[in-house]
Parts: sequence; structure tokens; C-alpha cells
Amino acid sequence: MARPTGAVAWRHASGHPWNRVWTRRAALATVGALAISVAACGIRIGSFEMRFGTIDESLDSGISVAWTVVVRSGSEWARLWQDHEARMTASRPLPLVNFGRDIVVGVFLGQRPDRCHRVRIERVQLIDDSRLIVRYREIVARSDAACAPATSYPAAIARVPLTDLPVHFERMGTLYLD
Repeated sequence: MARPTGAVAWRHASGHPWNRVWTRRAALATVGALAISVAACGIRIGSFEMRFGTIDESLDSGISVAWTVVVRSGSEWARLWQDHEARMTASRPLPLVNFGRDIVVGVFLGQRPDRCHRVRIERVQLIDDSRLIVRYREIVARSDAACAPATSYPAAIARVPLTDLPVHFERMGTLYLD
């Protein structure tokens, strides 16, 4: 008699070919039950990208210290914008932000020795429905043609969707451009 091949040929220690099928079904049922339990508790594991809009990227911020900030009200926003614009010769009007829909995040690098340095908010991520991470990067131009010898104060300000979750800032490193 010829020996069967494929799934029928596999036999569990008990000798019955269907034990493999039932073991697989039991494992899938367990994983499914766990996923349903986690979803029912409101727990979501993972992260996803949030939309954000850049309000300003500047080399001449009036904020001269390294600082990150989250703004959740119109009065805080007006004060931050006034401080940010303090170094500008011609002050720009306060950008409109609907604080019923958005909050403002800002990254200020502090004083830099030349105008080769910039900062850019790269990503905003919601992590496990428990916190927001704002990821930013310092960008340095190494070409002498792109750099002026004047002191700079790089800043990036953006609006992100309204949340009351804690906001954390994470530097993604430095990008050197030739």
C-alpha cells in the first residue's frame, strides 16, 4: 500500500491526523478571544501617524533657549507667538488656530553660531492611544554657500489635532546636507 503524502501523512503523537487541525483551530480561537478582550477594554496596541500642519519654520526666533512647548489655549498661543516674533524687524500677525480642533507644538533649538542650522518637525505619532510623540530633526547645511556667519535661533511650530494626551518630543538626530 502506498504511503499518503501531504497533510494526511502528518500524524500527531496520538496517531490521529485531525489533531493538527484542532490544535491550529484552538490556537486561532485563543488569539481571537484575546484580541476581542483587548478591544473591549479600549486598549489599542501600536501607533499611527497623525496629520499636522507647519505654522512656521524660522531661523530668527525670539526664543533663544532650547525648548519644546505644547500650547492648548488662545492666550498661551498669543504669548508664545509674541515671544517668537520678538527678534523679527517686521512682526507678523498671529496665525489663526482653532483650539477647539487643534493644539500647537513648538521646537526651539536655541542659539546657533551660524545660519546653517534649521529644525523641522518630521512626524507626529499617536502611540497606544496613550501619548503623542512629536519627532523633529535638526538640519545642518555643510555648504559654505548656504551659510551666513550670523547667529541663528532655529524654530519650528506646527498645529496637531486636539488631544488631552501627554505630548512628548523626540529628537531624530541631525541631517547633514552637502
